[in-house]
Amino acid sequence: MSVEVSKGDLILEYDQGTSVLTSSLGRPSAEKSEIVRDVAKEVERLELPGGRVIKICGAISAHAAMTVAHALGRRYSAVALYDPATGKHVVTMSYNPEIPIGTTL
Repeated sequence: MSVEVSKGDLILEYDQGTSVLTSSLGRPSAEKSEIVRDVAKEVERLELPGGRVIKICGAISAHAAMTVAHALGRRYSAVALYDPATGKHVVTMSYNPEIPIGTTL
């Protein structure tokens, strides 16, 4: 499933089989305040199932990443962001003591 945010400023694609949300930056044409409002709406439109961990991979601005993590934190016990230097996802937000922040996946 895929959605575009703020006229192509950010594209989010979700793979249910791997629980990976891939993001890619488009051409920034909107104000950050507009982008974060749109990101919050579009993450809800994805109707993600929720679960233990969701992994975010791809280029994303800090503003959009924080908004996505906040929205996903309501549905997932932990949110992990891909680190290209290590080739792993790092847990950046967790409500599950079994998956502490800083865990690599």
